[in-house]
Amino acid sequence: MPPPTIADGVQVTVTYRLQNGDVAQNVLNYQGSDSLDAAGASAINDAFDTAYSTDLRGVISNDVTFLRVRVTDLSFAPYTEYVYDHSTAGNNTNANLPTQVAAVVSLHTGIGGRSGRGRIYIGGMTVDALADQGTLTNTYRTAVLAWATDVSVITHSGVTWQLGVFSRKLVEINPVTLFTMDNRADTQRRRANIRIP
Repeated sequence: MPPPTIADGVQVTVTYRLQNGDVAQNVLNYQGSDSLDAAGASAINDAFDTAYSTDLRGVISNDVTFLRVRVTDLSFAPYTEYVYDHSTAGNNTNANLPTQVAAVVSLHTGIGGRSGRGRIYIGGMTVDALADQGTLTNTYRTAVLAWATDVSVITHSGVTWQLGVFSRKLVEINPVTLFTMDNRADTQRRRANIRIP
């Protein structure tokens, strides 16, 4: 469910099909410097496509597929959505880790409490993402952080979309000022009944 109406706010839902056939989604929120149009939505999709292909694809299992980017304009209801289908599998042929194992990028803003922090889970991990001690390798962490950086600020024709953390309490999107990622794998909670229409 999208957040309430936010002037120049944009929600991006990125959908993947995991190695066991389950669907995983990341929902990211952006504050725009101006309104979203079809060309801007296409530029956002292109940024995610490029970041996946350049940064993540080499470390993601070849049994995982980047399926869809949905860009939702939150400026006024009813919301306008732009949907872009993809079918790009990862390139990593090493053995898969269990589907619930994920890397976590923590999002920090200048706001304290829950309104000022968020998380992005990156699934599709393979055994070579882990070092001998069970920690994430520098190669894997570098790839994930590069992806996060590449989708943190998106520009097109003078309009900028800044990745933020949505606060239901404050009804605003607070800009991300810092990414952190520790060197251990986490687990991703699954929600049932995610469907791809």
